[in-house]
Amino acid sequence: MTHAHPDHIWGIRDDFDEVALPDAEFVIGEREYAYWLQDDLVNQVPEVKQQFVVGAVNSLTADGLEWTMAADGHEVAPGIRLIPTPGHTIGHMSVQIDSGGDTLLVLGDCMTQAWLNFAHPEWVSSRDDDPEATVSTRNRLLDRAAADRIAVLGYHFPFPGVGHVMRRGEAYEFVPALWQF
Repeated sequence: MTHAHPDHIWGIRDDFDEVALPDAEFVIGEREYAYWLQDDLVNQVPEVKQQFVVGAVNSLTADGLEWTMAADGHEVAPGIRLIPTPGHTIGHMSVQIDSGGDTLLVLGDCMTQAWLNFAHPEWVSSRDDDPEATVSTRNRLLDRAAADRIAVLGYHFPFPGVGHVMRRGEAYEFVPALWQF
């Protein structure tokens, strides 16, 4: 789990409030889990984010759900590991997949706009909990992906959501991959 926002975690429970995939292993970053379950968080965030807190807590603590707590670099399976990408949320993690000499970075929500976040990684959204960390994370990932020719996948990017990063002076450009059958 990259982070505990509604569009990423709320589907963990079905319409009957039961765990949707009871035999699955659920993995989340230690910092992310601890952040959402801290005492009285719902009263520490702006009113507009309170529903996020209630939903995250309900999802993280659903009956029958067991979490594997992941530290930075946790290997989920051979070639699949979690990397810290804080900013959008305090404990946001992205997924690095290495296979056959190729690498794919599954960004989660550390970048949500395929063109805007690449051209202006310093522009943040009100949905980014730690603006300074958001900018640092984006610059680090964009530098690495461009230099090492690593493919990226963005959950909120236009279909198919996969592409590469090209450096353009002080900015970057998302180059969508061609869809292949």
